[in-house]
Amino acid sequence: MIQFSIASEDRIILRELAKKQLGYSQLPIMQERIAQWLNHNEGNGTKPMIHVEIATFEPDIMPKLQCQSETGKKIELGFYRNFINYEQIDDDRVVPPYFPVHWDTWFHLFGAPIEKEHVSSPSGQGVGHRFKHIVADLGSVPEQM
Repeated sequence: MIQFSIASEDRIILRELAKKQLGYSQLPIMQERIAQWLNHNEGNGTKPMIHVEIATFEPDIMPKLQCQSETGKKIELGFYRNFINYEQIDDDRVVPPYFPVHWDTWFHLFGAPIEKEHVSSPSGQGVGHRFKHIVADLGSVPEQM
């Protein structure tokens, strides 16, 4: 069974991160970015919008987690993922005024499993991945599709 308990010390840390995220989300620059994204999405943008995907180098920019419980660490990481781009990169990503809760679900698109190949550094740290495409030639689409 999964343990969802959070130590009282972890709650203090998480509340501070929540305050920090809410503070960032209320900055005037975030309202400007929302307007810029809306204009961009309507084809009326005045500049290219930049959003840096940090998944492949997240450990290099993420602060050391302070929470002790596993649930606390997952929530702490979630808070950092909401605003680390603003703190470390300052791209055009908007810091949300809420904490999203993601459901861990999965499905196979068209009933076909898509495999992912990972690459690690000599120290074992993940440095990248690629998807193994199931269709290399449109003339030879698998029967299951």
